[in-house]
Amino acid sequence: MSAPLFDDITSSWDMAGLDVPLLLEAYRYWLSKKGDRPWPLRADIEPTEIPRLLPNLFLVEVPQIGPPMRFRLRLIGTAFRPFFGTDITGREVNEDEVSPDRARFCSDWREILQRGAPRWARIRQRVRGEQAERDGIAAARFTGLVMPLSRDGTVADMLLGATLYDPVQP
Repeated sequence: MSAPLFDDITSSWDMAGLDVPLLLEAYRYWLSKKGDRPWPLRADIEPTEIPRLLPNLFLVEVPQIGPPMRFRLRLIGTAFRPFFGTDITGREVNEDEVSPDRARFCSDWREILQRGAPRWARIRQRVRGEQAERDGIAAARFTGLVMPLSRDGTVADMLLGATLYDPVQP
């Protein structure tokens, strides 16, 4: 059995503990669009209003609430390309078809939608593949924030997130 892909995971629902300026900017934007509602509508989110955040943003649609849940990566910022090696916009993630490590993302996303509240996390992830070997990268540290959105205002059925990652040399 191989070692887990993720380790050193810290996550919290407490936004007071979030100390990353770029992610705080994303959170303040989400709050400004939310107003008195539980979450902002997807239609409230205008990426051109937050150009500094665009490379680090992602938007996830939830075409099937499940179980199993399905997620569609609607928008993935350009800062993610070096990590994934390609643009993964448009890909689907099906909760019952992913590795145990990737299932953690699905579980976290499901919980964020169910609670209707934002969550931030810091994780360390081992990096695999030819690109990582070429670049001499053994792992990456991620700090991310994921916030619920709604298409129609009645249920949280989309996610808006922002993530920063730093490669870790072996």
